[in-house]
Amino acid sequence: MTNDCTVLELLKSFLKDEIVNKEIICKNKSDSDKEPLDSWFKCHIYNEYSLQYELAVYLRNGLNANSKISEYEIFFEKNISTFIDKSEEKFGKEDEKHKHEVDLIVIRKDKNKNPIEKYAIELKFPINGQYPEQMKKFIEDMKFMKKIKDIWDDEQIKNNTFCLTMVNDKNFYELTGKENNKSNNYDVYQKFRMKDGKIYKKIDENGINLKIFWNTLKKFENSYTDDIKCFLIDIGKNESCEI
Repeated sequence: MTNDCTVLELLKSFLKDEIVNKEIICKNKSDSDKEPLDSWFKCHIYNEYSLQYELAVYLRNGLNANSKISEYEIFFEKNISTFIDKSEEKFGKEDEKHKHEVDLIVIRKDKNKNPIEKYAIELKFPINGQYPEQMKKFIEDMKFMKKIKDIWDDEQIKNNTFCLTMVNDKNFYELTGKENNKSNNYDVYQKFRMKDGKIYKKIDENGINLKIFWNTLKKFENSYTDDIKCFLIDIGKNESCEI
């Protein structure tokens, strides 16, 4: 099957296979030069860039292994103007500050080089705190992917967009007390922090209306990191997936 279900299933299997069973997040999350856990495994993920590259390789191999007609192409940091005609006009003046590059783009073309499938994936793996700022970026990614999904839906080809966010710091997903203060960051804390680490409150902003589900990928006992958690959002279905 060659459609967005395949891309979604590969995203899920990457998280289960490459992270849970081959976990090598660094012992010291602030220092990528430290010796990683289980360093003999092949998949090295210690920051957002490494996540981007390892996931790209995983998707390219997995998608092309199942494709008998044409190959899927994977692009890094692709400017939206190269895969959305008149991108600035379609995003509009109200979106002047939107991002211009997408972390990962997956495109499949027919024999005439016409796109027949398009997928976009935004990634986040913050390792240096900045909780409210990074949480706001989580939401901006959702808005960005929603906008691209809406534009692509007008093109009548198979398409979908996703947001994958990974964290190894409990301050992103557990209550700390600060989220109860009526500060400037009150609303964003409330969206991502809950007592049990699972979010059941909806994010409802500019067409984004979903519940966040934090998946636990790995529990380190006697380690320097907190639980490794992630959420994977399928924008097409407007839902946060359980891994």
